[in-house]
Amino acid sequence: MEVSTVESDATVMVQMEGLVKQYDDTLAVDQLTFNVYGGEILGLVGPNGAGKTTTMRCLCGIIPPTAGFIQVCGVPLHENPVAVKQQVAFVPADPKFFDYLTVREHLRLFARLYDCGDREAEMERLLHLLKIEDKQHHLPSALSRGMQQKLVIACALIHNPNVLIFDEPFTGLDPLAIRIIKKLLKELAQENKAIIVSSHLLGMVEEMVDRVLILQKGKKIAHGTLHELVTKSSALRERGLEDIFLELTGGLGSQELDATPASPEPSPAPVESESPTPSVETEANVLVESSDASVSVGPLKELEADETTTSERPTRSLKPLSPPSDPSES
Repeated sequence: MEVSTVESDATVMVQMEGLVKQYDDTLAVDQLTFNVYGGEILGLVGPNGAGKTTTMRCLCGIIPPTAGFIQVCGVPLHENPVAVKQQVAFVPADPKFFDYLTVREHLRLFARLYDCGDREAEMERLLHLLKIEDKQHHLPSALSRGMQQKLVIACALIHNPNVLIFDEPFTGLDPLAIRIIKKLLKELAQENKAIIVSSHLLGMVEEMVDRVLILQKGKKIAHGTLHELVTKSSALRERGLEDIFLELTGGLGSQELDATPASPEPSPAPVESESPTPSVETEANVLVESSDASVSVGPLKELEADETTTSERPTRSLKPLSPPSDPSES
């Protein structure tokens, strides 16, 4: 994990305070507070069902929070959701496309949705960068899963957003494409973009992020740089993000971390054990549902968000954004 490139005077690009999201009897997100700064890549990780996707969908304005305050680039989400969506790009884990629009037509559509003028030159750059030039006249159904992932990333970047949110961005990508995307995200951070990456591929997350936010059962259980997180347990010294994640979420005990037997003892007979297959998050985050439906990365539908009076004091000398002066309790 690289040393954080966030400067001490970095601007707060994303401010979330006291986010709560309740689905009937299920509390998906519980009083979540954090900031993301310009030039920072934040890794959002957690077990299945921890509330990661719900947090990202609330931040983008796709679903309304039950309570809490969200501000993006100085704009409170509940006051102007369209303006917030114009600043944000969201790459969902399971994108959906228009069946009868080609790759290039999808890019033109998103450029029009964001009303960002002539983006033909940017389309050419993205098609070349993501190596989908030879697929630009193909329909989505003719694309592999990896090619579809490249397309949704291109659609997210076409309007030059200031906040980028990626939910499992490496799905279906080959090693070259993964390297291209990682390099691209680092370059975007150098342009002072705020980036959130959620992935179960912790090794890749560790290579590229500045800070890590670990969720479990909707709550924040750790937030900081890798160096800051290892101080939580002496067993984690000199260990990577995967061990930190397993230790803090209860998936790996300290005794197992510290166990270093000098030599293995032979067992009387080999016994094969099967590890249970981890469950897969199956919720489809719809990118485009229909021609008259809202688009997950487009400024099409206003949502009302409740707000609370919570406030976060920044831990460093930064430029924090404050919630409205007279918010009402939801």
